Amino acid sequence: MKIASAKKTMRGAVFGIINKVVIIIMPFILRTIIIHRIGTDYAGLNSLFTSILRVLNMAELGFASAAAFSLYKPAAEDDTEKICALLSFYRKIYYAVGGVMLVIGLCLLPFLDHLIKGSYPDDINLQILYIIYLVDSASSYFLFSYKNLILNVYQRVDIISIISTILHMAVYLVQVVVLYVFRAYYAFVILDVVYTVFNNLFVARYVSKHYPQFQCRGTLSSEEKKDIIKNSYGMLLFRICNVTRNSLDTVFISAYIGLTAATIYGNYYYIFAGVASIQTIIRESMKGGIGNRIATQTPEKNHEEMMTFIYLYAWLSGICTVCLLCLYQPFVQIWVGKDLMLNEPTMIMFCAYFYIATMGSIRFLYHQSAGLFWVKRYWTLAEAGINLLCNWLFVQWWGMFGVITATIVSLLIIDFGYSTTIVYDYYFKNGKIKEYFLKHGLYLIYTFLGCAPAYFACKWIPVGGIPGLVIRLVVCLVISNAVFFVCYSRHAEFQPAKQLAFKVLGMVKKKRVKNSTD
Repeated sequence: MKIASAKKTMRGAVFGIINKVVIIIMPFILRTIIIHRIGTDYAGLNSLFTSILRVLNMAELGFASAAAFSLYKPAAEDDTEKICALLSFYRKIYYAVGGVMLVIGLCLLPFLDHLIKGSYPDDINLQILYIIYLVDSASSYFLFSYKNLILNVYQRVDIISIISTILHMAVYLVQVVVLYVFRAYYAFVILDVVYTVFNNLFVARYVSKHYPQFQCRGTLSSEEKKDIIKNSYGMLLFRICNVTRNSLDTVFISAYIGLTAATIYGNYYYIFAGVASIQTIIRESMKGGIGNRIATQTPEKNHEEMMTFIYLYAWLSGICTVCLLCLYQPFVQIWVGKDLMLNEPTMIMFCAYFYIATMGSIRFLYHQSAGLFWVKRYWTLAEAGINLLCNWLFVQWWGMFGVITATIVSLLIIDFGYSTTIVYDYYFKNGKIKEYFLKHGLYLIYTFLGCAPAYFACKWIPVGGIPGLVIRLVVCLVISNAVFFVCYSRHAEFQPAKQLAFKVLGMVKKKRVKNSTD
């Protein structure tokens, strides 16, 4: 069966973007209401418990990716019996993961008080609140989560996005009323459980109706089970680093500094993640094409294209970094007030964290498409360990500034440094790793050259409020792009990058013309 189609891909992307916009904007509104209407400590509790449970969810993160990968071949071959056997195996794994998560989560109950420095709201029972969060995270595993895999494999992620968007909007609107009118924090959290339950049930019902041939039956061979578990394990170890970066930061800040500090960190990271999501959409749209190129082109040709992609991505990351540097403080001041703002050095460190986190993003797509997770398995644990150790040391020396520094150190050493050597040693094998690091060093310098004049120019703008924010945004875009054009146009990648940009714009134009004539 031919599964892939441009129409399905475009539809999935469109609804995925709509869903992402909803789950960025609405939680921003809810967080604003919590801070202004109920109190910063409640926002800190939300950040803390969400971070803890995000770490407990790591097991599923590796398994889901490996499970979806193993379904592609039988789906393409219309092997219904193999798909059913795989689903039967996945259901058992999901139940096991959910059970383990509940047990480990409950074991943390006696230690909750030690994860918060200072006081917390008097009307909150930490254990009860945490159990509600835990039920929300664990319930998904017992409510047909494995059926999501069918929609992913058959490129119907638009259905997942549509259901998620509609339910999220309904629940978010009720949560706004619950928080703003009744100031009922428990009800706010319980509504998240309501969303999780209904989302899973609606997705399961759609799959049962439109794909009735797929039932949980049959068994897999021992060898097939071992391969799935091995792939899941490799993916899991990689996901550990991504998940623990922000989660560990929040836990250490709460435990050593307090809930208010956790709220402040959460606010800045929320903006960080919102800007990064723009780049995530771009990366996700590239993933399928890069996977195809890995299968059909030579490593040398792929390396040449990768350097062009990195060139464009570095330019985009530089613009985002400049905007964060100049707009972070005025935006946060408008949003939550001066009392919940970071000092200038820590804010600048946040911007450095953002840029450094993006430096290996394109290279990672090649790492992923070449299937090198198993090779990197122990180094991913090393990155998490370095982050954990540095967090513990640096938070005691430098507070929140130290926590962000710890994350940057682990990113540079393992994620950017050693992970790059793996791709060059096992896939490209062309000895051009020095060129890779040199280019990134130059791009980092260019970003600094773009940041400095924009930062000082924005400092001289006397206008405040939203008009001042808009003026600063324009200044950032103009100055950064002017500096980057002078710097980046000197590189050999400039012409291929320009041709690629025109090609993409041409494809979009043709698609619009085609749609208008249909």
